[in-house]
Amino acid sequence: MKIIILLLITFFNLNVALADYKTTSVFKITNLDSVNTGENNRLVNTTLDITGITDTGITTEGKCVLTIKNNILEGNCENTDQDGDISYTSLYRDVAKGNTGKATRIGGTGKYANKNGTCVYEVIVRNLKLGIGSSEGTCTDL
Repeated sequence: MKIIILLLITFFNLNVALADYKTTSVFKITNLDSVNTGENNRLVNTTLDITGITDTGITTEGKCVLTIKNNILEGNCENTDQDGDISYTSLYRDVAKGNTGKATRIGGTGKYANKNGTCVYEVIVRNLKLGIGSSEGTCTDL
């Protein structure tokens, strides 16, 4: 009987740990620089101020530093939640294939320490003239 209870608790904890959650973010471009690479392509570096909320009620604010080269967007973000815990995330998106990309949490402090996760996100609104945008995603903590 103890083994069955232990297995049920383990199964329940795994399902909680791997539960999906939704996130919504808005961002503002605070810096944008680009140069021609001479290869009929541009190298773009940008910095974003970002804020977001999950459907579990966690709010975050942070900054992302991104590079776009050969239509590949890559970069890193540092976000602080309402408890002061920091999440470190890497981003990847092939911009030639559309607005969908992948964010991977690579660690952090507090509740994010030694905790990885992934999100599939989609840029929903983007206005480069105004320097603003928003994204939505579905995430899983690992």
